[in-house]
Amino acid sequence: MVSMTGYGKGIAEKEGITVAVELRAVNHRFLDLSFKLPKSYASFQEVIRQQISFAIKRGHIDIFLEVRDNREGLFTVELNSGLANAYINAAVKLNGLGVPNDLSASTLLRLPDIVSVSKAEEGEQELAECIEKACAAAIEQLNAMRLQEGEKLKENIKQMLAHAKKLLAKVKATAPSVPTIYAKKLEDLIKEYTASIEIDSARLMTEVALYADKCSIDEEIIRLESHFAHLDKILKDGKEAGRQLDFLVQECNREVNTIGSKSNSLEITKNVLLMKNEIEKIREQAQNVE
Repeated sequence: MVSMTGYGKGIAEKEGITVAVELRAVNHRFLDLSFKLPKSYASFQEVIRQQISFAIKRGHIDIFLEVRDNREGLFTVELNSGLANAYINAAVKLNGLGVPNDLSASTLLRLPDIVSVSKAEEGEQELAECIEKACAAAIEQLNAMRLQEGEKLKENIKQMLAHAKKLLAKVKATAPSVPTIYAKKLEDLIKEYTASIEIDSARLMTEVALYADKCSIDEEIIRLESHFAHLDKILKDGKEAGRQLDFLVQECNREVNTIGSKSNSLEITKNVLLMKNEIEKIREQAQNVE
């Protein structure tokens, strides 16, 4: 079982290139990648996307890329002369209106679209290899953390499931006595209000039988036991369990709610409420599972 929460960082170096990739993962229904890459390295998004999609199936992942490229002769800086002249002319006009002209070369270079930086194509392959290597290391670290967290989640869910099973066993043990208790209460009530009238035993048994059929929870108990057994199997199998857990927990809730609505026993109601609490805690933890 794997958690959807974790952090991983990978660093790769090669011939003047240093690349760092950071991955921060949190819960999400699907795989949702958010890239925080410098604009000049946006072309590497698809490479990173494929690497992550192959290794991770669910979760929101923020991806950070930092590149230090100290290789010489690979970069070309081109000046947009027309735009630069336009800025300079605008500064001169402002100066004519009494605004001091403090436009300098360093100020001009910081203005949008004044310069464009291009990189020679022969350097792209080495950079791509570094990014892939750093990303692979980040994924490995992230998955190690997710697996470790997943084991904790699994143990926690196992404990809650074990408690839910014990509560269900109590409900199952109590269920057969409900019609008998109802029959005794009904008989006592009839005697209280009709002390001088003889009770029709056949009629009383008919009423009890109708009630027993109405409040029977045998089917719900069987289905809930089956769901719990399936949850056990998922916890043992461990891979991509999140969606299966989501579905089964919904089914468990449905059966428990039905048991609670059909039963007229205070003891069963008490155990049903406790069982609902355990199932809700399992549901909350299942939201963290891939």
